[in-house]
Amino acid sequence: MTKRFFALLVMGMLVFSACGANDGETEGEGTAARGECSGEVPGAADIPGLPENFPIPGEAVLNASSEAGPSQIIEGYFEADIENAFPEYKEAFESAGYDITKDEQEEDDAEIFFAGDGTTGQVNMFAECDGRTKLRITIRPD
Repeated sequence: MTKRFFALLVMGMLVFSACGANDGETEGEGTAARGECSGEVPGAADIPGLPENFPIPGEAVLNASSEAGPSQIIEGYFEADIENAFPEYKEAFESAGYDITKDEQEEDDAEIFFAGDGTTGQVNMFAECDGRTKLRITIRPD
C-alpha cells in the first residue's frame, strides 16, 4: 500500500505542477511580448467635469467617462508603450503643479497617485499592445 500511495502522490504533484506551469500563457509568450495593436479604437470624446488644469499629454486620448459616487472614472489610451507613457504622464502632472503622492511602474502596468487642483486620484496604465497603453483615471474631490 505504501508504494501505491507514493506513486499516487508523485502523479498528483506532477499533474498539479503541470497545471500551473504557465499561468495561462501559451508557450513562448511572455508578458513582455504584447503583439501588434489591431482593430479600431474609439476616438477622443469631450470629457465634462475635468479640473481646469488637469494634465492630458498629447498622446493621451480620453474617450469615456462615468461616475462612481463622488469619483469620476475616465477611460482612454495613450499612443505609446507603457515604458514611455509612464514617465511622460508623470512629467505632465509635475508640470501642471500637481503633487505625485505615490507611483509605481512594472512591466505591464503602472500607477500614478496625484493630488492637486482640489482633487486626488490615480492614473492606472495597462500595457495593451505594442505602441498603446490603456488608461483608467480616477478623480475624486479633495
